[in-house]
Amino acid sequence: MTAADSASVPPPLHELERKVMDHLWTLEEGSVREVLGAVNAGASKELAYTTIMTILQRLDRKQVVKRRREGKTDIYSPLWSREVYGNPLDEHL
Repeated sequence: MTAADSASVPPPLHELERKVMDHLWTLEEGSVREVLGAVNAGASKELAYTTIMTILQRLDRKQVVKRRREGKTDIYSPLWSREVYGNPLDEHL
């Protein structure tokens, strides 16, 4: 059973968590390095590896993502769909 199965309301996402999740939803799954590359692609200010790692660990604790181990690498994948969180532009209208 996943977090999405056991709760009807997803945990709230802060701005940087949402940014990371937007890229993880696009990737469908990824390592910290893969998510970092996606987040920093075309960004005016690049984020550090440790920042993305901390955000993904926090999202794992909040049960927004699941983590599995492949060798020495953690691979993260979303437990909640992008549709459940809605369009981020909707929040500002």
